[in-house]
Amino acid sequence: MIFYSIILLVGLLFAEFSIKTKEFKSKKYVIPTMIAILPFFMISAFRYGIGTDYFSYTEIFNHIKTTNSLTFAFSKWEPLFVIFNKIIGYFGVKEIWFFIITSFIFLFLIYLTIMRQSISPIMSIYLFFTSTLYFASFNTTRQMVGISILFFSLKYVFEEKIKPFTVLVVLAGLFHYSCFAFLPVYFLGKIKIRARYAVVISGIFFVLQGPIALIIKNLILKTSYEFYVSDYISTGRSTASYLGIFVQLALFIFFTLCYSNEMKYRILYNIQMISLWASILGNAIPLINRVKWMFFLPFVLLVPLALKNINNGKTRMISTLLITLGFFIYYYAIISSGAFGVLPYQSIFQ
Repeated sequence: MIFYSIILLVGLLFAEFSIKTKEFKSKKYVIPTMIAILPFFMISAFRYGIGTDYFSYTEIFNHIKTTNSLTFAFSKWEPLFVIFNKIIGYFGVKEIWFFIITSFIFLFLIYLTIMRQSISPIMSIYLFFTSTLYFASFNTTRQMVGISILFFSLKYVFEEKIKPFTVLVVLAGLFHYSCFAFLPVYFLGKIKIRARYAVVISGIFFVLQGPIALIIKNLILKTSYEFYVSDYISTGRSTASYLGIFVQLALFIFFTLCYSNEMKYRILYNIQMISLWASILGNAIPLINRVKWMFFLPFVLLVPLALKNINNGKTRMISTLLITLGFFIYYYAIISSGAFGVLPYQSIFQ
């Protein structure tokens, strides 16, 4: 835990340095982003055996790399993911390059979006790490690459440009089919739901979670993602899962109290409402939490906006401290419990 906490501190220092560069101030974000991602990138890219799915990905990569026929691969995994692995394997490199390239894509798109869209990049990066979304990428690498593309696509939601948004969602979906569920997000800015009604709807969703979960299960069964809803995996919540839904509920209440009808806030708020609904369904469909991540991630942009909406300076400062401390405790509790299989850290150089 000390190791990851040090990495967090170093990562924030790199981010702080990057936003003080002349490139960042002139809104040229690529170089500042490359600087900022370095600490987190090094840990993710050069890990060995870290993440519960690590060796599964090495097996998949080596299978796709060496096979002459991709018929089985295309029937098992998404087409863009298969092509991605085949291209890397074409150069005869080892599986470590899969992790290097996916780590770069994931972190670069996350950070670039934060640099462009967050009114407080340091706070957003801190939340990205302590919410454990960074660690999730050590496991569900394929899905998290898709989610990073979705996160990047928010730029076109804010700018109301449906064509590039759709292209990016399709790309993400061809990397992991679950990402197609993000398509309706484009229209969330046009839906004006008063905060009180959002709370009521979420309450109704909680009451009806059983029937709703049953409908979703029936839709997913007999697809390549039936594992997500199978009886084998649907065994209830863990302590970490309950802690996660508590954090999301607390955040949603906070976002509601700080509600603004400004379009960017409204879009991000509506996305968090969907994330909360998915988290509620996790009681019946535990692995839906993986789908929830694509809707949860934008909260790193919403927290700074919500804090800005607090007019009283003292209240804003206390709220900032509580959020900062609360997420550090959350990160410490989740990671130290063994979640994501990231302890103890081991690199390829050891």
